[in-house]
Amino acid sequence: MPRRPRAIADTLAFYTIPEPNSGCLLWIGPVQRFGYGSLGTTTNKNKYVLAHRAAYEVAFGPIPEGLWVLHSCDVPACVNPRHLRLGDAADNAADRDRRGRGGVEGKCKLSPSVIKEIREPQMGRGVTAMLAKRFGVSRDTIGRVRGFKRFRKLPRKIK
Repeated sequence: MPRRPRAIADTLAFYTIPEPNSGCLLWIGPVQRFGYGSLGTTTNKNKYVLAHRAAYEVAFGPIPEGLWVLHSCDVPACVNPRHLRLGDAADNAADRDRRGRGGVEGKCKLSPSVIKEIREPQMGRGVTAMLAKRFGVSRDTIGRVRGFKRFRKLPRKIK
């Protein structure tokens, strides 16, 4: 296996492959929980930066304080500078909502009306498993919704 490069630009080139249909440059190195690429810094071995932020800085320079690097392609693993732009938290939230990933808590499958239905008092065995199957979530998620451990910000009585 080839030796791992040291410069950030070299690391980006080493750990990316082109996706011919979308034009994305996909990060194939280590990824974080939600699919964003992650790479170590040369100054501190315990510090990591997001690959798309590093790609933006290599292409365009430093990112001003308080701004985010947003994907126009909606692919977390993409590091193509042409697919990246700066924005703030409100821009990021607007992108999320426009792309239908708003939900109540981020990438949520459950709408407030579904949560209301899950929280309705129900009797009988197997209700949790039935609701989980019906709404495409885990039984643990149903239990957390019913026990008010998830979606706590929603009022107990949803109209």
